Amino acid sequence: QLRKSEDDYSGAVPLPVLLRFNSIKCHTTDAAILIKAVKEMSGFLKMEDSDKAVARVNAFTAAQMDDNIPLSLYVTNLPLKDEEDKSKARYDVAIKDLKEIFEPYGEIALIKLQFKYEIDGKRYKRGHPSGSARVEYTNKENLEKAAAELLTIKAGETVEPKKPLEFKGKKLDVVTLSEHVEKKRKEDAEAEKEKDKQKGNKKEKENEKEN
Repeated sequence: QLRKSEDDYSGAVPLPVLLRFNSIKCHTTDAAILIKAVKEMSGFLKMEDSDKAVARVNAFTAAQMDDNIPLSLYVTNLPLKDEEDKSKARYDVAIKDLKEIFEPYGEIALIKLQFKYEIDGKRYKRGHPSGSARVEYTNKENLEKAAAELLTIKAGETVEPKKPLEFKGKKLDVVTLSEHVEKKRKEDAEAEKEKDKQKGNKKEKENEKEN
């Protein structure tokens, strides 16, 4: 969904954009069918701009976007096919496989395989698989059960899990999504600081040359 501001996810998405989503294209490329489906889901979605765009009835906020983080695990080192060539790489594991692995600890709300995103002109497009997945449970109790058995990383340290996971010869690494997100935010902040520092150093050198 299009993001209008840091805390507002209420922007409607134009139909042509939605029809480019692979998750929708696998069902239909017909705008009329999509409009009909949206109108049948009137409690969740609505048509806007004279039936040219789709929006949520109750808009997401930034805070809501983070609600799933405390309920999720982040799994890495998933097997890939043709991983030597990023343009051909694809997952050698299916959602159903991951569900079989993680569902014994409780009901799962969502499993999402992750991809790298690339800039294509002014737009982002989905690139090659990153070899990772998010596994979201329906409640904190289920997440804690899974974490107690499966985590290979805790507080930034590698640990031996009670139940090591392996799929097609690959040992899977598991961390809570909360820890993964916090680490990523710190890394991004450090990278931004380093970038600002380099800009400052460059400016100082330019000033010295002028003087």
